[in-house]
Amino acid sequence: MKLLALAATSVALAVAGVAVPAVAGPESAQAHSCSSRYTHAIVGGAHKCLGPGQICNRRHQSTYRRHGFVCKAGSDGRPRLHRR
Repeated sequence: MKLLALAATSVALAVAGVAVPAVAGPESAQAHSCSSRYTHAIVGGAHKCLGPGQICNRRHQSTYRRHGFVCKAGSDGRPRLHRR
């Protein structure tokens, strides 16, 4: 029922000339793919391909951990991704 109401609202707005953003579903994450060396993740609301050695932001530590990485200081002192 909610889907029908959403569709009706979208059609009404489209007829009125108002731009309607597409609704992202579970398949939207699969539309963004990474090579086999990287792991796909949504970090801070953006699609990212995570890999060892990339510069990271410690505020997203929980997301990195969820995907098998940890953000810690590299040899140059900048935070970088490492496999757990």
